Amino acid sequence: MAGYCRVNAMTQRVMREGGPASYELTPAEKAKKVMVIGGGPAGMEAARIAAARGHEVTLYEKKGTLGGLLDFAHTVKGPHENLQDFKNYLIRQLEITGVKVETGVEVDVAKINAEAPDAVILAAGGLRDTLKVDGDGSAPVIEMESFMFTEMGENVLIYGSNAQAFDAALWLTVHKKHVTMITPNAAEEMDMQQSQHAMRMMTTALYSLGFSAWPKASLKSVNQNKAVIMTEAGVEMEIACDAIVNAADMLPNTSLLEGLSVAETYAVGDCANPFNIAKAIHAGNDAGRAV
Repeated sequence: MAGYCRVNAMTQRVMREGGPASYELTPAEKAKKVMVIGGGPAGMEAARIAAARGHEVTLYEKKGTLGGLLDFAHTVKGPHENLQDFKNYLIRQLEITGVKVETGVEVDVAKINAEAPDAVILAAGGLRDTLKVDGDGSAPVIEMESFMFTEMGENVLIYGSNAQAFDAALWLTVHKKHVTMITPNAAEEMDMQQSQHAMRMMTTALYSLGFSAWPKASLKSVNQNKAVIMTEAGVEMEIACDAIVNAADMLPNTSLLEGLSVAETYAVGDCANPFNIAKAIHAGNDAGRAV
């Protein structure tokens, strides 16, 4: 994952396959009315680039504030990654480029039809399936967005192995929890959304603190705070489990674009290809240049 930047979409991408043709922004031949749906990093990047090129851009966010998962990432990763500063930078860029921002507005097909835009850029974020666990309910399932603010016992099972799952594992381990990760993914696919440096550092730290992970495994049931998992080798194991954090891989979320009578539509960020902040910024930048 080395070789690109989560802030600057140009780094290591200009004049390369799949990347922008140049550093410069080409002015729009004709100003278009552009709706950007979603105020996370992908949506804000798409909006600022499209507006900087001369389009009339309105960004809609269903929550009351902008940032998407950046606030969550800042909290779980810590201040050293400067994600709060990055969010503030993107918000300021919207102001500088003249993007109209409407928060607290959930966009549906009727709203899009009423606005009659020339282009829609969907950046609504991905979806995560509800994790259903057989058993007696002794270990509650806690959604990723709330695990830092939820009281739980000592033994925590994390279901999933993406970057968010590993961030959660490190946060919980540092907070004195005994963490076990199980994932349907193969070992070589674990934590692949992060840089090689972060993966090596995080994995080393976690294993040194007693963390354990089971790739290609499944969660069979939880009863009396004991989880039964099936390993890759087909062996059933029982581990202590007071809570389960649902960190399953996110799924695309593009249904809003289906059947729209809009000349141009784009899907960017996690709603199109759930991965990481850098990929979201790249996709938003590319859409802002393409519209």
